[in-house]
Amino acid sequence: MTPADELTAAAQTMRGLSGPAADPIAEWLEHEAELERSAHLWAERESCPWCGEPANAHALAVARALLTQQ
Repeated sequence: MTPADELTAAAQTMRGLSGPAADPIAEWLEHEAELERSAHLWAERESCPWCGEPANAHALAVARALLTQQ
């Protein structure tokens, strides 16, 4: 499974949940998945200003946490 696949699967998981945060998180994960699929855009993104991790690190951490809870 590619990172884009993980992000998309996690977004689908969020869409299946209820609550005020479900849709915005799903949209964020879908946005990150689309950036992952567009490699030229992904490469141009800056690292996180707080921790220095790659731009996708936080989204992937959330996605993987959601997917391991299934």
